[in-house]
Amino acid sequence: SRAAILDEALGRKRPRTILDIRGGVGFAALRAAAQVQHWGGQVLLVESNPFFVAAARSILELAGATHVVRCFIGQLDECLPLAAQTRQTVDLVLLHGGADSQYVADLEQAEEL
Repeated sequence: SRAAILDEALGRKRPRTILDIRGGVGFAALRAAAQVQHWGGQVLLVESNPFFVAAARSILELAGATHVVRCFIGQLDECLPLAAQTRQTVDLVLLHGGADSQYVADLEQAEEL
């Protein structure tokens, strides 16, 4: 499963900062937060849909993970500089998408920081 792959990667790499691009309602961010909080890590969730971010914030609050996950609302080019201000480096990038995914473009924008 994707959750098992994420868990295994997090346990192996132990990232301090995770950038979750187009993270939707925050399920991957929450799963990552459950692990990275043990070593002082942080998850930066970037999502353009304000309804998804509202749902993510509610889910994160119910799970007690708001101290680990920071949400940014807006287009990627607007939010990445803000997210970059919170940490020096990003150790792991989570890219989400479907039929209209923009993996390469998203990754290129993230690399520019």
